[in-house]
Amino acid sequence: MCAVLARRSSLALWAGPSARRWRQLWRRPWLPLWLPLWLLGMLVGLGSAQAANPYLQAPDDQPVSVELQGSEWGDDIDGGERPLRARLTTTRVAVLPYGSVYRLEFVSLPAPSAMPRAIAPLLLLATESELVSLASEDWPTTLARLQAQPQAPPSAASDLRAIDRGRRLLRGERGAQEELRVVGSRCTYRYRHPSGHFTTLVFQRGLGLIEYAQGRGARADGFRLQRAPRPAEKKPGR
Repeated sequence: MCAVLARRSSLALWAGPSARRWRQLWRRPWLPLWLPLWLLGMLVGLGSAQAANPYLQAPDDQPVSVELQGSEWGDDIDGGERPLRARLTTTRVAVLPYGSVYRLEFVSLPAPSAMPRAIAPLLLLATESELVSLASEDWPTTLARLQAQPQAPPSAASDLRAIDRGRRLLRGERGAQEELRVVGSRCTYRYRHPSGHFTTLVFQRGLGLIEYAQGRGARADGFRLQRAPRPAEKKPGR
């Protein structure tokens, strides 16, 4: 009985005035060819709109802060090295047709008898598969330039800070070397110079930046910071 009623209802809908218009449209020769192409275009557009960088992504422009812990060293530091804590704030500052721009700011937390360390912010363009370093000194001007471009501008290989897979090696002038390597859910960027200068960035999928280190000369000055583990992330016994 229920099946009969359902069939009558469906026949009534198909026989209604609005259904007649759909039947007339469907009989047109161009519609059966056009409809699959329209559906395919909708699916492709939806997929491209939802594509996000695996390391940096945010649902909105609200800042997100985490604590970093590590150490700093230098010729002016008693004992050569001391603990360092900082707050990392990640903010999405622009949404573009080809990605998003994030500003990563570092504020060193107060420590007894220690001057706060100044750490320059990072400005990163996050595309579907890469993180690209942008000039952060005048970042509003950089954003305005990017927003005026319908496609992602070409970037130098030396500006890459993360990739979604594989390994890339770049050799620069005077023995400098840059390496990007993805292992599991992490991408590590390393810059090394024979003089002792170095920079290390580690990004993890779903978390963002989890390690940042930079140094000058033979430990003349530098720091290393790592994301402080959450209570649930701490290993038993610690």
